[in-house]
Amino acid sequence: MNFNRALLAKQGWRLLNRIVTKLLKAKYYPTCDFLKAELGSDPSYTWRSLLKGRELGTRFRIGDGSKISIWNDPWLPKPHTFKPFSLPMEGTENWCVGDIIDSENKEWNSLLMEDLFTKEEAETIMSIPLSLRQLEDKYVWRFDKRGVYSVRSGYHLAQFHGTFRLRASTSSGEHSVSEGVWRRLWRANVPPKVKSFVWRLMREILPTRRALKHKVIKSFWAQPQLRRRHLHLPGMSAFEWIEAVLEVSNQHELEVFLISLWAIWYERNKLVWEGGDCIPSHMVVWALQFLEDYQRLHVRQKKKGRRLATKWSCPPSGRLKINVDGAYKKVEGTGGLGVIVRDEQGRCVAALSRHVYHSQSALHVEVEALRAGLLIAICNQWSNIEVESDSAIMLQSLAKEEEDLSDIGTIMNDCYVLFTSFQFCLVRHIFREADGCAQASSPS
Repeated sequence: MNFNRALLAKQGWRLLNRIVTKLLKAKYYPTCDFLKAELGSDPSYTWRSLLKGRELGTRFRIGDGSKISIWNDPWLPKPHTFKPFSLPMEGTENWCVGDIIDSENKEWNSLLMEDLFTKEEAETIMSIPLSLRQLEDKYVWRFDKRGVYSVRSGYHLAQFHGTFRLRASTSSGEHSVSEGVWRRLWRANVPPKVKSFVWRLMREILPTRRALKHKVIKSFWAQPQLRRRHLHLPGMSAFEWIEAVLEVSNQHELEVFLISLWAIWYERNKLVWEGGDCIPSHMVVWALQFLEDYQRLHVRQKKKGRRLATKWSCPPSGRLKINVDGAYKKVEGTGGLGVIVRDEQGRCVAALSRHVYHSQSALHVEVEALRAGLLIAICNQWSNIEVESDSAIMLQSLAKEEEDLSDIGTIMNDCYVLFTSFQFCLVRHIFREADGCAQASSPS
């Protein structure tokens, strides 16, 4: 049921962002958009289904704010309604978000914020990045980092709002298990099908109670090659038994135990469907050999040694190097950025340091720093530049080809446009110790 809702939400998402069909719009919402459409007097089954999927989690991303009602549309990055809780002041009932943006300076009107919203809501709004360009307001999927809907994210959200929630920390309906136990299971160096089997076993999906009491199984665990007996005590569920073994076993004992469980299940299925005999000593031998063969082909890589420290280097002749960095305080929701520009001899040509009083994340501040560095270069009419940052996450996001509909994506889109203003522009990663000047200049 929840998966079906997620698929229906996908179709609704297409209606928002693509011209998939004009028929539904002409019939059901000719004068408004999909989010404001109503069920109507004689809705079809398709239309009912699409409105059901619409409930999951779509909101606006701010462009120029001209199409978004402050009080009626979902636009705040605050679930679950994405709308302000503050009551509209008299005379502002029909205001759009664009009315609280300083269009000249491309920033939020802080004076209006104090009058219209609570302090918490005002801080949330002020942390929403604004583009330097007149972007169109867009619908985005709130529960994805890039704002793009996927059936997977929709399904998990539907599960959250449904009768149960699928979480690793509570994988069994009746049992609760610590995160560390699951971590040990998934990190064990055994075949993935073995991990999957044990997970299903702990969730009591498999018919195991009778098998655990079988005398052949008891004989299997008593084999000397296993070194220890994983006794299944009377009254103990499969979940409790496996959890107890996971908590007390070392790494090798754990992997032997997991492969042994799977071997029992494998032999059980073989007996049911093919017949024949089951000899515990033979089971142990082939199970341990199977584990040894697998681990020989899947050797865990050791942690890499400590890398050598790197130093900042001058750009080539005729080119300027711009180092950018951001600092973020999560508790306060504030940050700062620093930019320093140097020539081929390492001399400082320009520098910038300023606070970002309202920010969403460390990535937000890092991208703000990048945009500030590019703007400095454009204002000074520099055509050949290199940009360095120690934010690997930001550079990975910039390198992705798919559209970024997140709030921070508005700043990244500005950066993409600014890149085209240069004859030569190279953006690359630099390790933190080589970016010291930019770090020192960013207030925190």
